[in-house]
Amino acid sequence: MAELSSPILAAGAVLWRKSGKKKIEIALVHRPKYDDWSLPKGKIEPGERALSCAHREVLEETGYSAIFGPEIGRTTYLVDGIEKIVRYWSAEALGEPVGEIDLNEIDQTIWLEAKEARKKLTLDDDREMIDFFLEFGADTIPLVLLRHGKAIAREAWDGDDGDRPLDVRGQNQAKRMHSLYYPFGIKAIYSSDAMRCIETITPLARTLDLTANYKKDLSEYGYAKDKSLAI
Repeated sequence: MAELSSPILAAGAVLWRKSGKKKIEIALVHRPKYDDWSLPKGKIEPGERALSCAHREVLEETGYSAIFGPEIGRTTYLVDGIEKIVRYWSAEALGEPVGEIDLNEIDQTIWLEAKEARKKLTLDDDREMIDFFLEFGADTIPLVLLRHGKAIAREAWDGDDGDRPLDVRGQNQAKRMHSLYYPFGIKAIYSSDAMRCIETITPLARTLDLTANYKKDLSEYGYAKDKSLAI
């Protein structure tokens, strides 16, 4: 019996900007290897998260840094009999290109309004992603809800629960927060004042040069006081 191959995982984005006339333009890339017009995307590297991959591929294939919005959809198709799954985000281009492009992979990047971009794209799957993007709308603001990292178990902690810290695994998780959430262009951080929450977001806040806002009500205790305010 033939073994089933693991799916190929990839990620990309509908990269957009507003033109001088405030109209939405979408970036398309030309791949000389396939002689097609596509949305920027690529394979997820070992140990890489899909969002981080999409952010990296946008920079590598277009030269643009971007702030990512919502995940808008995914496509699934076969490549040499193996299933390939591509996840897509909405991403707003920032300013002018800042990265260099490998011209052997991408030899041209163009910006077109959505209607023209749909016509130019080679694959129907990519056209569908533009449709999903337009349904979501361009002007979205990311709100990231983050649970604290792995903490010392309650039964193993003798002190006040608010002082219960992260364990070693949780500390390692906290150190990786920046690479996971950098694509969202985070501008403000609000957190519970529980020690495990403070330790979770401190490395991220430090890297982003942000001062975290600590709120007693952002906790299970705050929820117990007023459940109508809970998310």
